[in-house]
Amino acid sequence: MRCPMPDLNPLFLPGMWCSGSCRMPGHNSFNRISPLNASPIRWNYSMKRLTNSSLRESILRWVVAACWVYLTFFALWLLLYLLTGDAIGWVGLVSALAVYLFLPLPVVAFVAWRTSRRELWAGVLVGVVCFMSIWGVDFLPKFPRASEKITLRVLTYNVLGLEKTSTPMLEVLRNANADIVCLQELTPELAADIRTQLQGKYPFQYLEPADIVFGAGVLSKVALTPQVHSLGQGWIGRPQALRGVFDEHRFLLVNFHMPAFNLQNIRTINQGFRVREDLARALGRYVQAQGLPAIVCGDANSAPLSTAYRILRQSGLQDSWREAGWGFGHTFPGSARPGSSRPRIFGIAMPMWSTRIDYVLHTPEWQAIQVQTAPFDGVSDHRGVLATLVWRH
Repeated sequence: MRCPMPDLNPLFLPGMWCSGSCRMPGHNSFNRISPLNASPIRWNYSMKRLTNSSLRESILRWVVAACWVYLTFFALWLLLYLLTGDAIGWVGLVSALAVYLFLPLPVVAFVAWRTSRRELWAGVLVGVVCFMSIWGVDFLPKFPRASEKITLRVLTYNVLGLEKTSTPMLEVLRNANADIVCLQELTPELAADIRTQLQGKYPFQYLEPADIVFGAGVLSKVALTPQVHSLGQGWIGRPQALRGVFDEHRFLLVNFHMPAFNLQNIRTINQGFRVREDLARALGRYVQAQGLPAIVCGDANSAPLSTAYRILRQSGLQDSWREAGWGFGHTFPGSARPGSSRPRIFGIAMPMWSTRIDYVLHTPEWQAIQVQTAPFDGVSDHRGVLATLVWRH
């Protein structure tokens, strides 16, 4: 008896086996047969296997394609950032939220492992190197260092000027127990509550409240002397410059607030970057001209990848978070309640704590031994930064 399989080769289906009805020499019950001789159960099982296999291959092709789209966009951003910084407005915006660019990297690494694609591994390697060069130092182990020197605890804190409630802010100020507090967006209502409720804790208060976001204030356990300064125009409110003496050493304190992003169009975005860069230069020049050890606190509205931040660092100011903090240290955005400047994309508020724009900076005469973000008050769109400083020598 001749096996029918050769005649049915066009319909032959791999993976189908003879049920035993074919008795040709050399054929046994496990010989392949055509679907015409297969049982319905085995036929359906084989078709499902083929369908599932094709579906998996199709999904895999789409996943690989998506990985390439992501790596292409990542490479474009990295190239433009290295060449232009934030001279191009949208590149600066992406750089401010650059941490999100790295979130898909583990997925790409998994796909590269499953597909053994070296080119995908190369993209992952570039991403890892880039991440470590930007944030690697922030994740190095930094244990709080005990010091026999007298410490100075400094808090910078944007309290959200359009918020009328003062109780959460007062609670943060009490719990922080800082020696010096620099406030941005200080309102008349909050200033009045500070005067009445925190006078015993902070006997030296230098408050310049204003409506909306233009107020500022310094609270201190150390006597300070306000200074006339030449920091120019363009700030949110008026920067405060004060001098004091701590542990028998004179020092300068500056409290500042740079303008925020204006997302109306690309022209205003570009202008905002240039304004903050000019203010950073003015601030750096002012600190250098004073010739004193300095502590510079405030809301820079500039992320660590921005040119404005780089200008501040190049002027000789050190970032206390980079020195003694751990992790990303993101301070913005917080609350999305009315009055908050938390951005919205298509009506959806962007994720909380996406970037770091609040700083306690200092000249090399100071050393940061511990830095942390202050607890979220549930109201402001910022978290405070609390740094413990000592004299380096």
